[in-house]
Amino acid sequence: MSRIKILLLLLPLFGCLACDRLIPPRPPIGPAKDSVDDQADPATAQSGADLNANQDAADFEGDWRAWYVHRMGRQVVGISEVSAERVINETVLESGEAQVRYQRKDQLIVRQNTLQFLQITDTQSIESLRANVKTLTSSVTNGLNQASISASRRGNRLAFRFQASGGEPTTQDVVWADGMRGPFAVEQSLRREMMQPGESRRLEGLNSTVNAVAVFELRCTGKASVSMLDGQYETLTEIEVTTLVDAKPVDDQVLWLQDDGVIKKTLRPLIRLESFYVSSAAALNEFTRPLAPVVFSAEGTFGTDSEGRESADVSQFTQAGYIVSKLSGRLQGDETLVPAFGNQFTNNVVVGQQVLVSGDGTAPGEFTQVSADAAAGDLAATKLLETGHPAVVKLAGKTSSDDQVTLESIREVARICGDRLTLVPQGPLRSASQSLRQGQGGEIDQAIVLAAVLRAKQIPARIVLGLAPAAEQSPGSGRTLMKLTGWVTVYVDAQDAGQWVSIDPVSRQTNAVDRLALAVSTSETELSVDLAESFERLGKLRIQIRGGR
Repeated sequence: MSRIKILLLLLPLFGCLACDRLIPPRPPIGPAKDSVDDQADPATAQSGADLNANQDAADFEGDWRAWYVHRMGRQVVGISEVSAERVINETVLESGEAQVRYQRKDQLIVRQNTLQFLQITDTQSIESLRANVKTLTSSVTNGLNQASISASRRGNRLAFRFQASGGEPTTQDVVWADGMRGPFAVEQSLRREMMQPGESRRLEGLNSTVNAVAVFELRCTGKASVSMLDGQYETLTEIEVTTLVDAKPVDDQVLWLQDDGVIKKTLRPLIRLESFYVSSAAALNEFTRPLAPVVFSAEGTFGTDSEGRESADVSQFTQAGYIVSKLSGRLQGDETLVPAFGNQFTNNVVVGQQVLVSGDGTAPGEFTQVSADAAAGDLAATKLLETGHPAVVKLAGKTSSDDQVTLESIREVARICGDRLTLVPQGPLRSASQSLRQGQGGEIDQAIVLAAVLRAKQIPARIVLGLAPAAEQSPGSGRTLMKLTGWVTVYVDAQDAGQWVSIDPVSRQTNAVDRLALAVSTSETELSVDLAESFERLGKLRIQIRGGR
């Protein structure tokens, strides 16, 4: 088998302890599984070698749509919408060949150590009525990073094209024969022809979860009484599915279905994830999408209020301290985890890095201080910071042109930019012109607009990616939830020299001490690359807040 080497879906990796507890005790329905009466007649049982061909001949199962709620323990962590429908378009009318569009849309909250992020996927497969894949597209957003995949059938091959955030597109061809299925193989097969107790089925096709051409082995174990989302029990048919890649098992799941092949519940023991068939209204009601797409749980708090309660409000603080370390291992040599730049100072110690964020831009002598001058790249246009775009130039012209760059003039530019934009949840990065055209943008999008306008005014500016307190906190937990966000650092005139000052494009607060920088953009890399690297690094860090004052 040929493994497709691309990150299409990032599967949440959770330990599985006593996973069988998720399958509640239930009375057997009908004869026991090892009863002779429960086995399929050998004359009617299908062999793995013949199954794909037989299934290809089955009629299209008809248009359908299903919604699922995903739960881990008692917590709802996501929803999915899966559908199939005949395609009626110009191509179909010209060729006279009927086609079917299969689509799956997922929203899933993924947790990795102290990192939590929202994963959104949208996968579509255009197929013939006989389930031969013609084209395939899939996009996945992990937090703020986006990747896409597309494929088209060319004879006996499936030609793939991959594109990840900030990377160059890559291609790969996979041998693809008639009878091999797309990423909807299991649902498609069962809806077309339901399995009987004792029957086995073997499918070969694309498994989008592990990004490989895989074999799906299905075994129908008979009837079972199964608990559903509402706590009630239903009598359903149980099917065990094992996914193999290169003849090695990589995933297991249990399905419970109605007699018409509709999947009513699934269990993935490896990650302890249950999925329940529900109405669209119930799915949307059960799942609450997080306000911030990427949240990090840091140890400790910034301080307490006048009544001794934990408080994340540090607007009056002049300093805040952090310890940043690896989840495994120690720093090697001159290795750094977070940068020293502007009002953020670092000091390497045995356990990791001490970090001091200063409101006045000063720190004790043992901390590393970086007093970098502005460079030509700090005025340059990039793919996202379109300094020469008419919308950016026009907005820059609406601000005053002072001889000196001061905090007041920077705040004025931030106010004018902010007045043009409505704050929305951050998604995949937009360029400055896109945000201005749409009149909205996330926090990083608004930082892009502000930096582009500043550069258009010939004011050196860089974008900073880092952590800031999230709107939602867990009082009494002794932890602070930090969201992945962005702001701008600007080179302003100060006495006899210039200095870098950070400014939040939304609140317009300068040199806020509750911001921990992870990366400072330069002209050498695209912002999307910095964002991808920051996101990856977060999953390997431990961050302790040592208070503020």
